[in-house]
Amino acid sequence: MIQMKMTREEFLKPVRSMEVLAVATIGFLGFRNWDQKRTYHRTNSSNALVGHVETDPVVSKLSVSLTGYVNSLSLLRDEYASAYRHVRMVPVVVPSGKGRVTIQMRPETYWSEEKNIPKHSEIDQWLATSKILLEKGEYLKTPELIDITRLQSVAIKAEKGDATSQKILTTVIYGTLAGATLMYEEAFALLTKGYSSYQESLESISLPHEVKRRDVIKLISGLAGVLVASGINYGIDQSLSQGEKKLKTLVTTVDLETKLTASQLISNYFERDLGSMISLVESQINTSADALGKGVSEAKVSGAMKQFQQSASELSSTLKEIANNSDFNEALGYYSACGTATQKLSNASAGEERLANMAVVFEGLGVTTVMGLLITLGERYNLSHR
Repeated sequence: MIQMKMTREEFLKPVRSMEVLAVATIGFLGFRNWDQKRTYHRTNSSNALVGHVETDPVVSKLSVSLTGYVNSLSLLRDEYASAYRHVRMVPVVVPSGKGRVTIQMRPETYWSEEKNIPKHSEIDQWLATSKILLEKGEYLKTPELIDITRLQSVAIKAEKGDATSQKILTTVIYGTLAGATLMYEEAFALLTKGYSSYQESLESISLPHEVKRRDVIKLISGLAGVLVASGINYGIDQSLSQGEKKLKTLVTTVDLETKLTASQLISNYFERDLGSMISLVESQINTSADALGKGVSEAKVSGAMKQFQQSASELSSTLKEIANNSDFNEALGYYSACGTATQKLSNASAGEERLANMAVVFEGLGVTTVMGLLITLGERYNLSHR
């Protein structure tokens, strides 16, 4: 532990009341936030759920096909990495200070795919796209899926923010800010001069008139922080007070969006229509077939590519069946609309909850920024007018 020979209080007596007031303003903000549980609104869809959607033949078959498709692509990517990804050591020039450099050997990854097969970057792109489709397909099986025909049963309820996280965040934010305001001269002296010259550095910036000006700067920055915090609080409280209205409006908007055709509903949810999905998968099948036709020397890569071809063909057949069967098409359109509605209402509710629980963080960031700016500018003026 660092033992200080002299404290700043020994440079100036009596007790520096303005510095105490500056810290008190921060304490006031911390006290105000300590037990403040903000009210927010969220949707309650317990009376508007689809229920047992996982047993629907369309959703179930699509899920199985997408799962097989993604798993086979993941296997293909793993076999690519095993066969074609290598590591070598390469020399790298590293600055070592004072205009000198050193040569260090560092590992570098490189790929050596066969000429007639897709590059690993293309396989990566296929896999990323397939995972998005699978994620959306699996989401349709969530127990919380909202029935779009029962949107009128979605209720809006008021909740209170999490008290525990509020206390923790308040303590961390304003405790740190108070400590930094009170002791930043000591920290500055220690960081700039180190322990050996700490006392000398502290004394050099702690002349009585400098300390007096510094206390004024701290007090002004603290009061400015209170004003900024009040503005941020007002804006957040106003936004949260409109939460119920915003969610009701969103429910109405979502209800209107469900009136689209099945094809449009599918396209909105999956972010591509069935025709586009079929074309994507068929293109991958053709690319794989071309590579296999020309020959793949790595047996495991060849086997994984054949397995992927089979899984992709099964997915293509499933998508075509849904596209060509009006009942299946309507069913997927309905569930897609349910998925879109559930995601939008869930995200909006989560946003309201996040705003309520993170309000103290937004406030703390604003206060820290303003106080830091004013103290920095004030300290520059202080040290330039010695």
